[in-house]
Amino acid sequence: MKDIEGWFSIQEHGCLMNLAGAVAHPGCIFVEVGSYKGRSTQALAVVAKAFNGMVYCVDNWKISGKYDRPQMNYMGAFCDNMEGLSLRDNVAIMFMDSPRASTVFRDRLADLVFIDASHQYHDVKADI
Repeated sequence: MKDIEGWFSIQEHGCLMNLAGAVAHPGCIFVEVGSYKGRSTQALAVVAKAFNGMVYCVDNWKISGKYDRPQMNYMGAFCDNMEGLSLRDNVAIMFMDSPRASTVFRDRLADLVFIDASHQYHDVKADI
């Protein structure tokens, strides 16, 4: 595995891969809310690729809501990391916040939703 910068520990990476593997099936759908540079995305995407599934990455690439505009260098790093892992075909970027993204999935079921975006109370509540 490529060492991607982020706050996700190697143990958490392994746990997420195991969880994704437990629910994976051909054509599985994983949704990740909060992607940063792709460290946790890597865990989901490796499993999704093995099952010809998809990971939908919901993020506005604003770090903890502190910035008025997206931090494009983080989004660029995310895209570079996915391309470098040959996972780009199994990862779809949804450049939006989670309430808006939820309307996209209204009629679709996800096999796994992983929420790891802003940890501020009102943001977490909106993500859920």
